[in-house]
Formats: sequence, structure tokens, C-alpha cells
Amino acid sequence: MEVGRYLGVVRRHWLLITISVVLSGIAAVGFTARQTPQYQASVTMFVSGTGNGTDSTSAYQASLLSQERVKSYAGLLKSGRLARDLSRTLGGGASPAELQAKISVETFPGSVLLKATVTDPSPAWARSVADALGARFALFIDELERAPGANRAPIKVSVVDDAQEPAEPVSPRPLVNIALGLLIGLAIGLAGSMLRDAFQVPAPFGASPPGDDGRRQPPAVRVGWGP
Repeated sequence: MEVGRYLGVVRRHWLLITISVVLSGIAAVGFTARQTPQYQASVTMFVSGTGNGTDSTSAYQASLLSQERVKSYAGLLKSGRLARDLSRTLGGGASPAELQAKISVETFPGSVLLKATVTDPSPAWARSVADALGARFALFIDELERAPGANRAPIKVSVVDDAQEPAEPVSPRPLVNIALGLLIGLAIGLAGSMLRDAFQVPAPFGASPPGDDGRRQPPAVRVGWGP
């Protein structure tokens, strides 16, 4: 459709478009106001091998083992067993299922780092859960990887970046929500305006002045006798 036609639609139906944009903006504000703010706190962990070898080959093998373990550890961070241990550590402040829903995990290709993020309406609670998760996961892996009778596990998890209490929520995002609402309102207004134009029935014989049916009348004929 030509730009000129779009501009014509806007000129003819500017009121409809304006109302649509305003109502959508108000709806976006209301939706944002009803959302509960969510905060995130993250803890970063380092996975390393504990081999006794000091040569480069042993170090390389330990590095490969650590990278392989990172992939599976990402799933273990959301496991039911760890969630139950974490719930007990936190004194039952949240159920295992609730904790699992709050935890998300991020891995970094080619590295031995794990990042666990906790999302919660309370910034302080999010930080507490993240810190407890890092400490408990290190013990969890030691118990899981250590062979019976062994002094230590071949893999160790260490917390390298403690969680910080977040100052700002990650959601809702008022500016994003309102901007999206305005764009949706504009799209709805334009679509509605074009539909009105598409289904509008044109006046017969073109536009005519009020009171005129648009038909040409024959000239008046004077009847009668006269000079």
C-alpha cells in the first residue's frame, strides 16, 4: 500500500487511531501496576579437578573433566534432592518445589563456570537463597562425587562470586510495557481504520451536496401562452 494511502487513512480516522493508542497505553499501565516486582540474585561457581598430578597432561585432563561435569551440574542445580536439602538449610521457608521454580542456571561454553540465579519478590530472600544454594551445592557435589573410603572427590565446586542483594527489580519493566502497549494500540487503530475504509459503501454517483441526489435534472419547460 502506498505511503499516501496510509497518510490518507490517518487523516480520515485520526480520532479512532488516537483513542486506540490511548486505551492501549492505559491498559499497559494497569497491567504493569498489577504485576508483582521480581528481584534476582546470582551466585557464580567454579568447577575444578582435584587430581594430584602436577604435569601439564594431568592438568589438561582435570580441565576436560571439569568442563564435562559442568554440563551435568547445570541440571543438578535444579534437582529435587538438592531442593530438599536447600529447603532444610533455609529452615523450611520455602518448599522444594517452590525453590526449584525460583532457580535458573546458566553455563558458559568452553569454561568451568556455573551461574545460578534466584528470582523472588523479596530481594533479601533472593540473596539468601542464592548464597545458601552455592554453599549447599558445593557440599552436594562433594558427597556425590566422592568414592567410598576416598579422602576427597575428584571434582570440587567453589563459590567465586557471592550473591548481592539486588537494588532494582528485573520485572516488570514499565517503559517497555507501555511502549509495547502504545505500539499495539497504534497497530489496532490503523488496522481498524483500513477495515472501515475497505468496507465503506460509497455514495451513489459520487459525493453530492446535502439535499442533492446527484442526478441531473432536465431544464424547466415553460408552458403557457405569452408574447
